[in-house]
Amino acid sequence: MSIEKISSALNKFTQQNPFIVAAAIIGPDGLPIASTISSSSEESKLCGGTSTILSTAKRVLMDLNLGSLKRCCFVSENGILYISHLTDRSLLLVVARKETRLGALLYEVASLTDTLMQNIR
Repeated sequence: MSIEKISSALNKFTQQNPFIVAAAIIGPDGLPIASTISSSSEESKLCGGTSTILSTAKRVLMDLNLGSLKRCCFVSENGILYISHLTDRSLLLVVARKETRLGALLYEVASLTDTLMQNIR
């Protein structure tokens, strides 16, 4: 899948879902592959932080013999940060507003993941 198609899918996803603040595909090095985050400094912080969070979570799960990490969801007082593996070389990051219903978010993210995976193959 080309970067243009990935960016287009992310933009369509954020435009069609008013509760989504931003979405990004992140490489294993923590650098953004494609993103709807408007500020490059915010993009760098968010993508780098996401990579760090997942790296730490993976180690904890391995230490506890709980298997491999599939997804993380952080619900805070001001919003939701959802992270999942897209491929073995990329992560999907979604930032949503605090009013977001978690079930609706998971449904929309699953739909986006299906779209991205169909085009990646």
